[in-house]
Amino acid sequence: MYFKSPEGKILGKTQDAAKHFIARHGYDPCFIDRQMAIEVFYNRLEDNSKVLVNRRVAEVKPLATGIQVTTQDGSTYTGDIAVGADGVHSTVRKIMWEIGDKLSPGYLPKSDQTDVTCDYTCIFGISRPGKKFEFERDSSHVVVNHNRSYLVIEGPGGRIYWFLFFVCTKWHFGRITLVGDSVHKFNSISGQGGNSAIETAASLATEIFNMLKAQPEGVQDIRHDRLVKMVEDGHKQSAFSALETPLYEFIARNIISLTGPDGFLSMFSDAAVSAERLPMLPMPKRPRFEPYQDELPAKPLPVYHISSKIAAVIFGILLFVAKKAMWINFDLLGGDNDAPTFVGAPLRTYYTGIGPVDEMLATLSACFGDSVHGHDPSHPIQLAYLLTLLLPVLIIWTVEGYRASNRLNTLSLPFLFGIAYQLQGIGAIAPLYFLLSALLTPSLRATNRPVPLAAALSVLPATILGYALPTILLFLPYANAHTHQGVAALLTYLGKRAIEAARPEAPLAQYEKRDVGVLRGAYGVAFWVTLLAHMAIVAFVALTDLPAVTFRNVFGGLPSPLVAWSAGTWEEGLFVFVKYDFAFSAGAILLWGLYSVWEVRRAGFTTTREAVAAAVAVVVGQVLVGPGATYAGLWWWREGQWAREAILEGGGGEASLRR
Repeated sequence: MYFKSPEGKILGKTQDAAKHFIARHGYDPCFIDRQMAIEVFYNRLEDNSKVLVNRRVAEVKPLATGIQVTTQDGSTYTGDIAVGADGVHSTVRKIMWEIGDKLSPGYLPKSDQTDVTCDYTCIFGISRPGKKFEFERDSSHVVVNHNRSYLVIEGPGGRIYWFLFFVCTKWHFGRITLVGDSVHKFNSISGQGGNSAIETAASLATEIFNMLKAQPEGVQDIRHDRLVKMVEDGHKQSAFSALETPLYEFIARNIISLTGPDGFLSMFSDAAVSAERLPMLPMPKRPRFEPYQDELPAKPLPVYHISSKIAAVIFGILLFVAKKAMWINFDLLGGDNDAPTFVGAPLRTYYTGIGPVDEMLATLSACFGDSVHGHDPSHPIQLAYLLTLLLPVLIIWTVEGYRASNRLNTLSLPFLFGIAYQLQGIGAIAPLYFLLSALLTPSLRATNRPVPLAAALSVLPATILGYALPTILLFLPYANAHTHQGVAALLTYLGKRAIEAARPEAPLAQYEKRDVGVLRGAYGVAFWVTLLAHMAIVAFVALTDLPAVTFRNVFGGLPSPLVAWSAGTWEEGLFVFVKYDFAFSAGAILLWGLYSVWEVRRAGFTTTREAVAAAVAVVVGQVLVGPGATYAGLWWWREGQWAREAILEGGGGEASLRR
């Protein structure tokens, strides 16, 4: 599958696109013209004597218990319903409008008679290549251009299809209904017109089979939203291919090549997952990576854009409050001394030779030093709990940076957020990160989940070496103060660099789902480490004889976040800042956990009962196992739910889901 510029330059390609379709959906894509499709359907009919040709409809007459159709040759046919599948210039549709206006004025909107517009023209041809003409087997070529576009694709028997493209709301009345182009005309470039006509006919057959309603309103209820979206997508695809705006041209020339195989495949495969099926017929056993929507544990809820915007507003408010509350008076650094110190020793100010970087590292060293070795024993306990919380955060944010769904957004650069929360505090950056996640991450789909196996394998050891070990060393009195300052710098540099250069994988490796077990293993380690740390710190605070070490002093006793506060000393102000840091980060993680459970349910990857149980576990877990362990445990559960795939058993058509 090739995507080319007006000059013929390849802007992007997907090798072995057909193999991707088979792995994703279980079916080999086949491009054929409608005449061939009709021939196939006709030859497969058990009784094709009922297919009558040259019977153009002349009149449709409603009866008391049915419908009567008269054709131009004078023949009449009586039945229960009349289905108009006679194309974009539908005679049945015109007659339906006339009958509807006469029997129920206003039921059929007048806009239906004028809504069909023609924005693009298509010239379509079929050829057979000669001996000297070489065309890549099973390939397709999309060539964009200003106000026009081209599609060249191979079909069965080596036939080449050439396309040059250049620049309804009521489907039924009474016992008359419409299907196909007579009601939902697609732009030809999408290639979905024939498919959707078949789907609508399947939905109508299902409604008739189930005998749910006496009239075919149910077909419109089932198909309307999906078809509206598909028609709109087809029009957008035409506008993009014709480079209608400078933005479209910029995306075509500069962004498409960055999207990888998913960028091209999604243009054609997105419509497949919500396709209709005939539930009364047995389904063939065709293993596939992505389940169809009717095979998911629950029906997806079409409210993604609403819920993501609500979440963004909530995290925006939390970010505003956190930024207002979290601040430090650096004038207090060093106390009455002219020069700041690190646990009584001169503060190290040289690390890299780069002024701004050295200044940042010196400030962080002072913060870590006074937090770990300050006078208040509650301070290092609080810092230890906060740093433990960051372990699953670092693992999860690094994983999400490699996630297929975040390939082209800011979340693919987790080191930026690592630098940011070193400077601003995780309490301020976590709401920002979750706000961006709600707005930028697309809806959950199986094809959005994979993480390169190399990244999945490296994230845990990289986090241990780059973050966990330096954090432990920070609390050990094994060397002098100057060495501790070096560990603080190591924490800054290495602790947020758990990103490795992922080695290229085989094109179809993502469908093997080898990353799932590795990722869940990393989440499991993070869960148990943070759980043990939570239990140890809670037990120490509860059992210690130190009068200053109490739950209130370690985790509470904060001033109002909306009122300006002040501190008498640098250590006192730093302690308040760290407690706010923990409070806002834990609150953000709690809210994000609940939103993530909702997203898994909204996308249909879990049932409502399972989602409620998960949400309760997220809330209760904040106290029982701690926010860090809850976050890790939630992601362990989410990865498993998201990785579900449909394995059809065949026979009765029942689908079972496995991880």
